[in-house]
Amino acid sequence: MFSKEKYYKLLNTKILGADIYYKPITSSTNDDAWDLVEKNEFQEGTVVIANAQKKGRGRLKKSWVTTPGDHLAFSIILVPDLPFEKMGLISLLTSVSVAEGLNKISGIDFKLKWPNDILVSKNKIGGILIETKIINNVLIAVVGIGINVNESISDFPDNIKDVTSSLKIMIGEEISKEKVLASILEKIELNYDNIDNICVKWNDLCAHLNQSTQFHLVNKTITGDFIGITPMGHARMRINNKEQTYSTGEISI
Repeated sequence: MFSKEKYYKLLNTKILGADIYYKPITSSTNDDAWDLVEKNEFQEGTVVIANAQKKGRGRLKKSWVTTPGDHLAFSIILVPDLPFEKMGLISLLTSVSVAEGLNKISGIDFKLKWPNDILVSKNKIGGILIETKIINNVLIAVVGIGINVNESISDFPDNIKDVTSSLKIMIGEEISKEKVLASILEKIELNYDNIDNICVKWNDLCAHLNQSTQFHLVNKTITGDFIGITPMGHARMRINNKEQTYSTGEISI
C-alpha cells in the first residue's frame, strides 16, 4: 500500500507532487488526471497515483501491463509555457528525468530509446505516455509514467519476459515506491526549469545513438543510422547518406 506520509517525508520539490491523489484501483491515472483538469480541481504538478490500473495504455494505442502493488503507475498534470510545436520536449524531459531519478536511488546506468522508453541492458523497465489538450486557450499536458518496481520475472506475460525488467530484478531486493516516485519528481522539476538543455541530456542517455536501427512507421519499416534528435525532439535518421527526420514512429535496436 502506498504511504502518503512516507512519500511526503521523501519529497524534495517546490511544486511537483505537492498535491497527490491516491487510488487503490483505477482504469487509468491519465484519465483520472484529465477528470481533475475538466473539473478545475488541480494545480500544476498535481499527481495521480494508483496501486493498480485496469486499462493502462502506452504509446500507439498499446496496452500497458501493471502488476498490482508492485508497479508504479502515476500521472502528472503540467501547464508548460511552450509553443505547441515544442511539446515533444516534454516527452524527452520526462524520459531523461526518469532515468536520472532511477539512477540516483539505484546506481544503475539507465538508457533511453526514442522517444521515451526507459531501458536497462536493453530491457524495458518503464514507459511514458504524454497527452495534451487545449482547454480555455491553455495548453495542458498529462504525463503518464509506468515503472516496473518490485515485479519478479514470473509477473510478466510470456511474450515480454525476455525484453522486460524491474528495479527489484536489477537490484536484487524490493524498493519502496514512495522513494522511486519522490526521486523521479525531483528530477522532473529540475529539468522542467531547464528544458532548453534537455536535448543534450537526452542524446547523452540514448541507447542507440549513431547505431543502425529499424524505424517502424505506419505502413513501412526503414533501416538507417539514428544520429540524434532535433531541437523539437524529432528523430534524426541517416538513410542512404541522406538525413531524414520523423516526429512519430517506433524504433527497434
